[in-house]
Amino acid sequence: MPVHRKWRLRLFLKRDYTAHMKSIRHRNILLACGILLLLGTGLAHSLDSSDGTWSIMEKQEIHQGACLLTITVQPGSAVLVLDGRTLGRGSYKGPVSPGSHMLLISAPDHHTLSIPFRCAPDTAVTITASLAPYTGFVILDVWPDDAEILIDGRPLKGTFAELPVGMHTVTARKFGYREQSTRFLIIRNTLTRTSLMLPVATFDITGISVSRERFNPRNGGPYGRTTLQFRVTAPGSGEVHVLDGRSQEVARAIFPSFIKWQQSFTWDGMLGDGPVPDGRYRFDVSAQGDDGRKAQATREVIIDSTLMFHPSGGSGGFAGLASFPWPDTATNMPGGITVWAGGGTEGPGLGLDLAFSGRSIAFALDSSVWSISGPAGSRSALGVVVPISNGKSMKLAAAGRTLWGTLPEATSWKGNTPAIQCMVPASIQFGTAELGVAPAISLPLDGSSPVAGVSLGLRTRSSSLSAGASFWVGWNGMPPLTAGNPLAVRAEVRGYISKSAITWLVRSEADISTVSARLALCAGLGLAF
Repeated sequence: MPVHRKWRLRLFLKRDYTAHMKSIRHRNILLACGILLLLGTGLAHSLDSSDGTWSIMEKQEIHQGACLLTITVQPGSAVLVLDGRTLGRGSYKGPVSPGSHMLLISAPDHHTLSIPFRCAPDTAVTITASLAPYTGFVILDVWPDDAEILIDGRPLKGTFAELPVGMHTVTARKFGYREQSTRFLIIRNTLTRTSLMLPVATFDITGISVSRERFNPRNGGPYGRTTLQFRVTAPGSGEVHVLDGRSQEVARAIFPSFIKWQQSFTWDGMLGDGPVPDGRYRFDVSAQGDDGRKAQATREVIIDSTLMFHPSGGSGGFAGLASFPWPDTATNMPGGITVWAGGGTEGPGLGLDLAFSGRSIAFALDSSVWSISGPAGSRSALGVVVPISNGKSMKLAAAGRTLWGTLPEATSWKGNTPAIQCMVPASIQFGTAELGVAPAISLPLDGSSPVAGVSLGLRTRSSSLSAGASFWVGWNGMPPLTAGNPLAVRAEVRGYISKSAITWLVRSEADISTVSARLALCAGLGLAF
């Protein structure tokens, strides 16, 4: 053999030996990890066979010298026989005598499984088993050859399958053809042949619907648009015309070629640079198939500028009342969840805001954990707002919340004392701005004296932005702006990202007194729903 070939052979053998030794070391490491895991959780072993799969887990427990046996089997109709004694079907739990045992598991149209095992005194033994079903085979003759095939709702690659005995359903479908289904019987160790021929579909439009029947284009995110959806049965082309109450066209979408069943068109209710006027609008769908057949369908939507949806939560909710939304949009059911992170004089922090408002009630959760890099403390508030009157320029509500936490806070609520806070917020509107006041009383749950206070707030909002600030001072017998009664300030801005359902948040907080100040700044992302 030439020298260069010998050298290549030696190099190959050396690499193969090195890779083999690495594989052995990896297996040894995995084996050691498995042994450590078994020592921590108990002794376990399993077995796969043509009759089924089973595993046994053993764990030391005190059972007055007996063994506690737990059996779980699939299918649930399987009969359990232990040492010739029938235990029941599907599952069993009870004591057995220590020693060797034989468990037989049987079920119609399934292989019988025999499991020998041994029970030691004061041991819990758990057996989990699954019987293998008897099977047969099927060959499918489907036309067209490239049609999608599903057996019992699951996609099948190819036209041959091994299936459990019993009745099954095969479905074949392809765009441009009518879907066909048939049932067939699988017999043990027998080959079954089934045929399906798909007839060519007649062109038609079906299943027309809209994602939102009433919406306001001035809203951001999904609340400012609607999506028309419809199905076609075969290849073709079509158009969608959006018409106002006078049958004047305000929008159009062209579908040059239908190549799949599902079609959609999203309309944002805009005409030029602004939204269309309120009223009823009609989607007219007209299409023609490659076979020359024509089809039409219509669906109406309503543009309603009173359905204003805003990023919920925080100061952007009810003016004068931080961290609360306002239930003023019954149809849209606005809500939002935001996760934020920040930092300040208390250290780094994480938090969660959740808001949800319906026809006559709104909920809000504001929870945070500060100083996560050191000794952590938390603050949380869970509350509800119920409107008393909801006029165009004035609002009045009743609100209450429960406060708890472990961070010191020298305002009307001591951070380490759970309390119930009752408020009567009211606001007056000036265009897009709103001024609010919320007198409140806090009732500490540790039996200490109640503390009163008042919050003043200002809020403004547009279709995609909400901003506000709240100022709180307590009436606790101490002068304002002192260490025992600082001015609590909270400012917040929320908005949408590119008119999507994703929202962003920037918030600042401060407790200000003549001797000290607690500052914090945070930012977060959320989801409006």
